[in-house]
Amino acid sequence: MKINESEKSLSELRKELRIKWYRCPVEAKELRELSKRSDAKGFQLALGHLGIWLTTGTLTFS
Repeated sequence: MKINESEKSLSELRKELRIKWYRCPVEAKELRELSKRSDAKGFQLALGHLGIWLTTGTLTFS
């Protein structure tokens, strides 16, 4: 008896559907530098987001 694609077991399907990740080669020192937390940077990004939100809201309301 032949098994169709729809009749494969879930474990067989999971093996076939694995994502092939690509990992960029980054040195540990550089990765640590890029991963540093910064409240100032977060605040800047939040203000930028809110600024865009307020600008589009104002233009839509007008």
